[in-house]
Amino acid sequence: ETGNLQLTLAMENGQVIPGMSGAQISLAESDSGLIGWVIRSGQPLLVGDIQQDDLPVHVRVHGRAIRTWLGVPLMGRDGVIGAIAVQSAQPHAYDDDHRRLLESLAGQVAIALENARLFSDLQNELNERKKLIDELENKNSELERFTYTVSHDLKSPLITIAGFVGFLEQDALAGNMERVREDAVYINDAVAKMQRLLSE
Repeated sequence: ETGNLQLTLAMENGQVIPGMSGAQISLAESDSGLIGWVIRSGQPLLVGDIQQDDLPVHVRVHGRAIRTWLGVPLMGRDGVIGAIAVQSAQPHAYDDDHRRLLESLAGQVAIALENARLFSDLQNELNERKKLIDELENKNSELERFTYTVSHDLKSPLITIAGFVGFLEQDALAGNMERVREDAVYINDAVAKMQRLLSE
């Protein structure tokens, strides 16, 4: 994706090569050597003798002399996701049987890498969903607290109104107009309080 290849693991004679594992190699055609050609082409490459055979790209040999080189692409669902390469100081150390074996190994490695990537993507998605669920639960808790507060605040004026409507009815039946006016003031105050609460 970045135009660079990162060597995940570089080994020689069963030992990790210091300074090579984790190294970045440009995949630009002129700089990437045989491994870059395998990745760009998506094709395996078996070179029986680097010193004698025609090569698809220029090769710069670092360190000890390499005579035989074999590389195969790691094929994922969407194309090449990497490559595996082996080399030997002996000419013609590998043949088509070795190539088929390395291709089989590369297929298994590619499946494992794709599965690991899919698992990682799934874990990330699950973590995102968990964060969203936590946020929704927090918002629901806030909404419940708000609803309780509003409900409580609205009950007070409603109770006042209900009480004074009863008084208003009694006072009107008794013909006590002074008390009817006082009851109406309390009812209007309670309605005004409720309107303030609803407009906040």
